[in-house]
Amino acid sequence: MHHAEKQTQRLSFTQMNTSIAMLAEHEEEAWQTDVIDWFREFERICSRFLPTSSLTLFNETKSNVPLIVHPILYDTIQTAVAWANKTDFYFNPFMLEQIEQLGYNESFQEGWKKHGGATKQSTVQQNPLLFHDHIKAIEKRRPVQMDLGGIGKGVSVDKAAQLMKNAAISRGLVDAGGDMCMWSNDAPWKIGIRHPYDESRTLFSVHIQRGAIATSSKWHRKWQQNEQWQHHLLNGHTGLPSETDVVQATVIARNATTADVLAKLLTILPAEQVQKYDSDFGYAIIKKDGTVTINKQMRSFIAI
Repeated sequence: MHHAEKQTQRLSFTQMNTSIAMLAEHEEEAWQTDVIDWFREFERICSRFLPTSSLTLFNETKSNVPLIVHPILYDTIQTAVAWANKTDFYFNPFMLEQIEQLGYNESFQEGWKKHGGATKQSTVQQNPLLFHDHIKAIEKRRPVQMDLGGIGKGVSVDKAAQLMKNAAISRGLVDAGGDMCMWSNDAPWKIGIRHPYDESRTLFSVHIQRGAIATSSKWHRKWQQNEQWQHHLLNGHTGLPSETDVVQATVIARNATTADVLAKLLTILPAEQVQKYDSDFGYAIIKKDGTVTINKQMRSFIAI
């Protein structure tokens, strides 16, 4: 019996102000529409930049009013709050006001120059939401607003990967702006870790059979406000851009949501503190002075 040769299909488009790319070894193309529809739907529901999104409606809702929300938003907010609880709120999704005060109040454009007032300190250090599971409603116990940008990217990538696996794709990859999920029953994927100061250069490459990788960089989304450089990686305890000497962190973890959160945390906290929250991940950290720290798990992935 003759088996059809598997072709590598490429699909790329822009959604959520992010370049999204997919690779799949598959004989059919039925999966593509489902995946594009998923990213469109996720943006329509969870984007803070769309005035009609479910997240915007939730952010505008007053305290002590249970709001029935779209199941996708419900699950994404639950995931974000679970990570905030797990990480002592250093990862903090309740900082929409702070990121907007810093000037990130519209879809990101490189080279912004913004003007604004002083930013207020972050004060949300415990879960301010009540979840009414039986009706998929969320109630604010105090007035808070959420930004699901980073973790939303991870959640959307993990779901897209699941849709592709459901379509019987045995070797596939989803990449949304550097948050990647990949799997293979055959040859592993080879992924390059970019140089923090020169995107055309690769620091080193890793081989991943199945798992996820994410990179957080203080150089990637930066802008000027009141002639001060700002970046989007905020410390959940201060509400201000992280001031550590880490300029870039890359994490390999079991899924893209985990990799995204941990990569962000490594730009905020010392690595040994992050390992309290999850001990089973590989990381590479680059500091301002150029030194690179690679842990044992990451070393096992490095392609020689």
